[in-house]
Amino acid sequence: MQNYNSKFKIIISLAIFILFPVISQAAVLYLDLAQGSYYQGDTFIVDLRIDAQDECVNTIEANLDFSQDILEAVDFSKGNSILSIWAASPFIEQSSGTISFTGGIPGGYCGVLPGDPGKSNLLGKIIFKVKESAKNSSPLISGKVKFLESSQ
Repeated sequence: MQNYNSKFKIIISLAIFILFPVISQAAVLYLDLAQGSYYQGDTFIVDLRIDAQDECVNTIEANLDFSQDILEAVDFSKGNSILSIWAASPFIEQSSGTISFTGGIPGGYCGVLPGDPGKSNLLGKIIFKVKESAKNSSPLISGKVKFLESSQ
């Protein structure tokens, strides 16, 4: 009977670990934008980057939110991205002000790509345009672009 109880405890313990996995934050997604002011009609580029924080990352699911009343997401560039597999191509939903994509890196990304002397942490680039209709009583208005909590 003792042996049966020990096996039962091990099976229950394993089931708990399988059913309730430990969630860890392996990396930080961030936006890289040149400092400056942009005016109605101006176009600018926001780089989407990752800081792997000494971990290896295989897949990325990113969801972004932007001020659709002020900004228009014109395009998403995948050029020079470390993501080589696109499970879900970048999708811009202008009416809700969201952008989403899912991509993978075979072999993982661990912080620096071999032979790359520069920043090799680029996920993609979003080209934004400040809307002509972005009028406010103040000459200074600000648009926001941010990663949503659902990004991983």
